[in-house]
Amino acid sequence: MQSILISHEEVMRLRQVLEDDDARVDSRLLNSLRADHIQLKEQLKSLREAHEGVNKELKSLQAIHKSLKTENNELKLKHTALQGELLECQNETSSLDVEVSKLTNCCELLSKRIQ
Repeated sequence: MQSILISHEEVMRLRQVLEDDDARVDSRLLNSLRADHIQLKEQLKSLREAHEGVNKELKSLQAIHKSLKTENNELKLKHTALQGELLECQNETSSLDVEVSKLTNCCELLSKRIQ
């Protein structure tokens, strides 16, 4: 009977040792999880700040893009208008060249008649 009691006491002691070991392991794991949680929260904060910065830069670039697109469209319109003016000037130049040619011919005819 005494050997059973010793065995029972030994079992109880071993059980307590196991429970203590489990508690230490759980405590270490909990501390590790807490540290990981803190690190992840810091990373999340950093990522949110970076995301906010990227969003600000995106909005700025979109505004610049819109402005440049507007300017480009205005310049295209101006270019088209200037091409129209150039064509008018070329047509007028051609007409004036024809007039000059006619007048030159008239002058030559008059010059020949006078001589």
